[in-house]
Amino acid sequence: MKKKSLLKKSFILSTITLFLLLPSAAVLALGPEPPPPPPSGSPRLETGRNVYLEGERIVVYFANLPGGQKNWISIYPAGADNHDYGEWFYTDGESNGIMYFQGLDVGSYEARLFYNDSYSLEQKAAFTVEPMATGAPVFAPDGNLYEGMNAGCSIQRPEGKRIFDVYIPPEIVERPALIVDIHSLYANKETQKGSSGMRALAQATKGFIVAWPQGFNDSFNGGTCCGYAKDNGINDVAFITEMIDYIKDNVRIDARKIYAMGFSNGGAMSHYLGYRAPAHIAAISANSFAFDQWLKNNALNHKGDSGYHPVPFLGIHGYNDQVNCWNDVCATTIIGSQSNGGYRGWHRWAEVNECTGEYTVLADNSDSTRSQDHLDYKWIRAYQDCAGGVEVRQILNSQGHGFEGPLMGGKDGVASQSDYARRIWEFFSRWTIPVTTEVYEPSWWNE
Repeated sequence: MKKKSLLKKSFILSTITLFLLLPSAAVLALGPEPPPPPPSGSPRLETGRNVYLEGERIVVYFANLPGGQKNWISIYPAGADNHDYGEWFYTDGESNGIMYFQGLDVGSYEARLFYNDSYSLEQKAAFTVEPMATGAPVFAPDGNLYEGMNAGCSIQRPEGKRIFDVYIPPEIVERPALIVDIHSLYANKETQKGSSGMRALAQATKGFIVAWPQGFNDSFNGGTCCGYAKDNGINDVAFITEMIDYIKDNVRIDARKIYAMGFSNGGAMSHYLGYRAPAHIAAISANSFAFDQWLKNNALNHKGDSGYHPVPFLGIHGYNDQVNCWNDVCATTIIGSQSNGGYRGWHRWAEVNECTGEYTVLADNSDSTRSQDHLDYKWIRAYQDCAGGVEVRQILNSQGHGFEGPLMGGKDGVASQSDYARRIWEFFSRWTIPVTTEVYEPSWWNE
């Protein structure tokens, strides 16, 4: 079979487009910048996930490629000859980017990379396509949750009644993911629901359910932080994992696509869940709370736990955060010490996940004053050579501690959450709990 010569530029996105990296409205030079980006690493090719469902769009990422116009990537059945390619695209001279391929039938496949219009294989990434479940109910018979639900639930714990809200979009997909969206200290589930943007995104994508747990006395015990819950040893890992199991008992979700995110104290809780609840959490995101030295040491102590797996991490932090500082330019800090800043926290997750080599610069807006869509960032970087194939990514913006202002801005100043919510979901959707970790699935799912 002769390879097609048509250049499909419209299906390949540059690194900027790939991660929706819109230029910042302003840059504040209030102290030393992090070190300059290192040289590029070795070429990489990977799929968004190891397992897709039948007919589901396939996502392929590439990085650190030589800039040849005729480098190309295609999808093959496992074991096929390099000349028997399927759908394919040129990289169009880009070194880093993403490609989307049409859904496939059930089977084993490989994404393959070739240089210079040749058929000499440079890199490949294996994945499988599994059948879409049929006939299984989405909601438990006589259960407490239902399609279109946006209401509160409760479970009984030793510390008392614990409450949480659940949103299930109408026309939800058959096996949705679950995102646990955790509020900050002295805030509440309603505050987080109104500020994170996840409810609107769930409604738009129909791809996931959202749960907002309520902290005990408006606080969560995230190991190193915060408030009443931490001071009194409230077991919020148990509360949130029981909440997840409650949702599973009522809705047939994808048990390997469960994610935790949070702001400030909620970020601390997300860090803690990442390694304390490996059978419940596939990936985490923390906004405005660093992975401090205590959390790192504690994570290392738990790496031998049953089911433990490396934790994909997306950090979002404000350069001018005066509550949980980014780096040592912060004169004072309310939480922890200056040595526990966000810059060090990002690197600590890389250490726990056994990342090797240098980080990859996905975007750098440090010296720019360009503005588009009111989204303000300084840079986005990621460690990509990590145990289990996970990624440790960090977004640095020019804001302080919170969602205020252009930090989460949308077009024309409308919708203060949509852009980062979309980034978080895009990151989460790449990861699943590894098949080597046993997860809880209620018996009615298979009836």
